[in-house]
Amino acid sequence: MRSLDLVNTAAAIIHSHIQTIDKEKSFVKSSNHIEHIHQMRVAARRLRTSLGIFIDIFPKNTVESFRDDLRNLGRSLSKARELDVQIQFLESIKPDNISFRIGIKRLLILLKGSRQKCQKNILEAIELLDKKNTLENLNNALISVSGPEKTFPRVIFVKRINQILLKRFKELKTYGRAIVLVHNARELHLLRIAAKKLRYSLEVLDSFYRGKFKHSVQQAKSIQDILGDIHEYDVWIETIPNIAKQQAANSNMGSACQFLVDHCEKSRLTRYREFITLWKKLKEGDFFFLDLTLGQVDAA
Repeated sequence: MRSLDLVNTAAAIIHSHIQTIDKEKSFVKSSNHIEHIHQMRVAARRLRTSLGIFIDIFPKNTVESFRDDLRNLGRSLSKARELDVQIQFLESIKPDNISFRIGIKRLLILLKGSRQKCQKNILEAIELLDKKNTLENLNNALISVSGPEKTFPRVIFVKRINQILLKRFKELKTYGRAIVLVHNARELHLLRIAAKKLRYSLEVLDSFYRGKFKHSVQQAKSIQDILGDIHEYDVWIETIPNIAKQQAANSNMGSACQFLVDHCEKSRLTRYREFITLWKKLKEGDFFFLDLTLGQVDAA
């Protein structure tokens, strides 16, 4: 790939994520619909990842302020997303026992109240993003580095790609050593984060190399998805007893909380076994050999 194509392709990828965030902003500001929150949060992550990968096409010290603004936005969206997933989970549970149903309904009221408070934080984060003209300034920075007269050394770009992906695979393998411990919640959570970071990096490169990393993206996503479910169950198992104590006067809440703990522990074990099967399959396949060939990745 020629230097001009390299810079313009990178700029197009970054611009596409800016457009997604800008489009979702109006929806998120006017409602707290779960899908718009999710899409904006994903776009912010992809934009941050893209800026990290393509950082060398910008003048020195240009990118970090943009990434900080996006990180601030991401934090507010992440808390809301966490509550949205928890609410969705509770709404999917339909126990036959009327006491359990009443307790779960009460728990839903509490979570929805917390979710409404999160919306204020999201609006403040978007307002700050607009006040600082982050997206507009980033677009202007893209215009300044792209164009027919702009060039960029290919070797620097290839080196950056390899550094990032090798780091992500190292993280994945490091935390992957702890998967044999079924209740190792902390390490499984860190492994999920490592898989998420790897996935987003591969997605950016997949766009850049026109599908070269598509299969690897799906493999990283499969790890992230299962570990995401396990993490949600771990959060419930840890927090439900505290909720039960706070609502001790409500007998329906107490019985519902115990029902939820039992349900989460059983479901978590099922997903953990599925994850072990997946991990073994990936180890027997080509996924963990990808990092051995990264040195051959080129922008040609």
